[in-house]
Amino acid sequence: MATATNKTTRRSVLGALAFIPAIAALPALASATAPGIDATRFNRRLATYRRLKDEQEAFYAANVTPLDEAHNRMPRETESPIWRAAYEGVIAAETQHDAYVDRMAQACTLMLLTPAPDHAALATKIETMIAEDAFSDAAAIIPVLLADVRRLGGEA
Repeated sequence: MATATNKTTRRSVLGALAFIPAIAALPALASATAPGIDATRFNRRLATYRRLKDEQEAFYAANVTPLDEAHNRMPRETESPIWRAAYEGVIAAETQHDAYVDRMAQACTLMLLTPAPDHAALATKIETMIAEDAFSDAAAIIPVLLADVRRLGGEA
């Protein structure tokens, strides 16, 4: 989810999003689904993101954490073949984990770029963006969030 040339900061994104809770205060619109928006598509993409996030976290807990903890308990003897093998095992597990992270990040971005069918989905998108620190894609995601706000607020 990283873009080398993006200069958007977390502070500027949070500042831009600060007005969004006011939309949820509109009771007449709070549970309404936006016309023409496919809630099923959003829900499928959200479910895919959550499944891949769970898989990524489970892989890390089962494969990276135990190796890393075992390696960290070893006395650091850089010439020791046992220490070196443990270190290489951690690196290999982290490399495998990177593939899980990449798949999860792609699913997260796809979900964030999908129009929100209702206010709950919009809140989920904002919460996910903050939790995943998905600000490197903010230039693409913020216009979608603003369109969601406008559409759910009755402007578009």
